[in-house]
Amino acid sequence: MPISEGGIHDAEELLQKADTVNISAKRAGHNRIRIFEENDESLKMQTDIHEWAGRIDHIFADNRLFARCQMIAPIHPERNSHSHYEILLGVRDDDGKIIPPDSFIPAVERCQRMPEVDLWIVENVFTWIVDNRRCFDEIGGFAINLSGQEGVHGSERSRAMYDDPCVAVEAGRFDGVGAQA
Repeated sequence: MPISEGGIHDAEELLQKADTVNISAKRAGHNRIRIFEENDESLKMQTDIHEWAGRIDHIFADNRLFARCQMIAPIHPERNSHSHYEILLGVRDDDGKIIPPDSFIPAVERCQRMPEVDLWIVENVFTWIVDNRRCFDEIGGFAINLSGQEGVHGSERSRAMYDDPCVAVEAGRFDGVGAQA
């Protein structure tokens, strides 16, 4: 990445921008050249991913993930009365404001940390079920969309979850849920 006069003076910023433009060129296809331009929207998005990647550990450590749900109901309840809830991931910023997961998820995916997010969701949902069994029995069930990404940073427990979900649930702390093996 060429450096122009009056431009970047910070080596870390230079490396980050070089990495951003390199990733963008790779995504565009082999043998591509990209020039970093401050007003390039695709490069801004890649820069945002870099910034989020640095925050992932803090989000986990500060317990800023939360689960929420939305009802999934049939369009024609007279034909199919089954409804259930889909579990959705929420993330809070440093000030406690809710931020869109689509700002956070690409960075987590790029850093191959989705197994940790998946495990967090599964553990917290099943903990809620155990703690709120009566309420859960009245609900039509939950749907949890998992990434299925195998991560380098994922724990043995999170990798086992993808290999055999029943074993991971039965062997874990969710014995009271009543999952059948």
